[in-house]
Amino acid sequence: MLTATTSGLSGRAMLLSTLLAHPIENDQLWQIRDESFGIQWDRNTPEARRAIALLRESATARENDAKLAADFERLFAGAPPRIIPRESAYVPGVDPDELHRLYDDAGVSIPWALPPDHIACELAYVAQLPLVSPSPTRSMTAFVRDHLRTWAPLCLGEISLRAGSLLYQGIGALAMDYIESIPAH
Repeated sequence: MLTATTSGLSGRAMLLSTLLAHPIENDQLWQIRDESFGIQWDRNTPEARRAIALLRESATARENDAKLAADFERLFAGAPPRIIPRESAYVPGVDPDELHRLYDDAGVSIPWALPPDHIACELAYVAQLPLVSPSPTRSMTAFVRDHLRTWAPLCLGEISLRAGSLLYQGIGALAMDYIESIPAH
């Protein structure tokens, strides 16, 4: 059963998946820098407040598309990348093919041409669970517990610390807040 809470968690997961899959696009930049975004995020935790403040500071600092694309490249695609946002980089023995089979078996289509254990793919999977699972909250909780909670906090902490832009520092904090918002049981 799809609840308002599950729907909100799903929408946040898809937004974060998009923000972590490729350099931010101008329409997304406008959306997350808007004053109403903090209200729409609807979380009043210290991590959420920090994230929203960083996104607003990014706007005040006028971080432009070129700076943000360069920061994304430096963080995730440089030679070598500063951060490898893949579960297998943090958890030995994770089989990306197993995740790919899980996505296929659930009927979930990942919109990014990225490895299945990439944080953007795992978040896209979580985002689509309400559409394919008879118990979406239970399925989200189980996947986040078994996968994202085991490694994403370390990865997202690294993003927040190593990003050269206020925007990506904020996205790291925002994603960390999201992971913490999923019920543990």
